[in-house]
Amino acid sequence: MLPWGPSCLSALGAAGTALLGAALLLSLAQHLWTLRWTLSRDRASALPLPKGSMGWPFFGETLHWLVQGSRFHSSRRERYGTVFKTHLLGRPVIRVSGAENVRAILLGEHRLVRSQWPQSAHILLGSHTLLGAVGEPHRRRRKGIRARDQLHQHLEAAIAEKLHEDAAVEPGDALGLIIHSARELGQEPSAQELK
Repeated sequence: MLPWGPSCLSALGAAGTALLGAALLLSLAQHLWTLRWTLSRDRASALPLPKGSMGWPFFGETLHWLVQGSRFHSSRRERYGTVFKTHLLGRPVIRVSGAENVRAILLGEHRLVRSQWPQSAHILLGSHTLLGAVGEPHRRRRKGIRARDQLHQHLEAAIAEKLHEDAAVEPGDALGLIIHSARELGQEPSAQELK
């Protein structure tokens, strides 16, 4: 006869059954998670998905990433290569490293790939930022920023040219008038002041 009573054995049996059931459910969830990512790939593309792991259901590999830090990317790069798939912060991700790969992606942006920012970044940065724009709105905003920089360069050149003009010459525009008026008052305006 065992030193434990029948109630202790039934409790151990129930605990063992619960553990076995939990292990089976976890295994089933893991297989369904893998199946979900295998079946949900883009059928229009003949290219295969890169090697990698999507991790655990719902969490993906976020917990590994948080614990391992920068070692996470190093270990995945060693295991899967410079391009691998993973699941971080609730989103499927393709991680790319290496100068050639990054260059190909940056040159093919909006054709090969599309950038996505987490909802928190959209809330913090706002909806009208250059980072959040895609396609034509992005091109328009980038063009505006470049135009401002070019205008600034032309303005500096025009100011430098006007400052070197002869003081005796009658001003022909607003900038010349400002410089002429300052010189009449005995001041020599600097390029920085005129900007």
